Amino acid sequence: MNTAKMTAKRLSKGVETMPSRLFRTLNQLNIDLINRLKMRQNTQKLVLSPSASATESAYDRDWGRRALWSLSLLLLLLTLSACPKNNGGGDGVSDHNKAGWNHFTDGNYADALGEFDLALDLDFYDVEANVGKGWSLIMLDNTAITSASSYLQKGEDDENWIIVARAGLAFTSYLAKEWSNSLAYIDYVLTQDATFAFAKENSIDYRDLLLLKAKVEYLTKNYSACWETLQGITSSYSGSADNKSSWVIAGVTYPTWQAYLAEILYLLSEEL
Repeated sequence: MNTAKMTAKRLSKGVETMPSRLFRTLNQLNIDLINRLKMRQNTQKLVLSPSASATESAYDRDWGRRALWSLSLLLLLLTLSACPKNNGGGDGVSDHNKAGWNHFTDGNYADALGEFDLALDLDFYDVEANVGKGWSLIMLDNTAITSASSYLQKGEDDENWIIVARAGLAFTSYLAKEWSNSLAYIDYVLTQDATFAFAKENSIDYRDLLLLKAKVEYLTKNYSACWETLQGITSSYSGSADNKSSWVIAGVTYPTWQAYLAEILYLLSEEL
């Protein structure tokens, strides 16, 4: 039921809505204030006895306390009425997260980001929305690595999202040239799930992480480790570091072992 229908139904039953109570409270405070000002003007025209002055002073203090209490209550009620609620009515955090992942799976990363932002507007600490936003930022803009990392890190303390979060952090660390961190994240994910597949994006799986690991190993000049990692992705290449005649791909002979490995990394990047 939408808000208008709910309000009409409540009013038809004689139930006051929150706004009407708040506005009546505010009006009463205004009336009290006006009456108090009138009383002050009248009392200024009189010569009060000491006892009358004391009574007036006590009344001032009491009225001030009551007015302050009423204003505080009013502000509290206004704040509570303005807070977003998730009543399962179709626009809650889980609904935005679901819509976000649907967009993400379809490759509509900008729309996915928008839905995760809406979820975070309702609950800034929601882990799924944070992880979803982090991954959306990765897919949209490889330069947004700092922001993406900050959102993905929110998932590291949640057993339901830690693997997906750290898979994303492996990529952001790589983009930030934090090689050791990238390797650590990759090793964690693959230790927990050797055949990791990102359920929200079928094109991302353990082979992408292995390729990322091989790239890090190549960039850090650990060529033997790079070759070993590549063998875990594909057996299509049979080169050997000690055999120059084996450094051939599609009829092209490469002058160095490093050049041979670099070509394999490039081809796999295009393939996966």
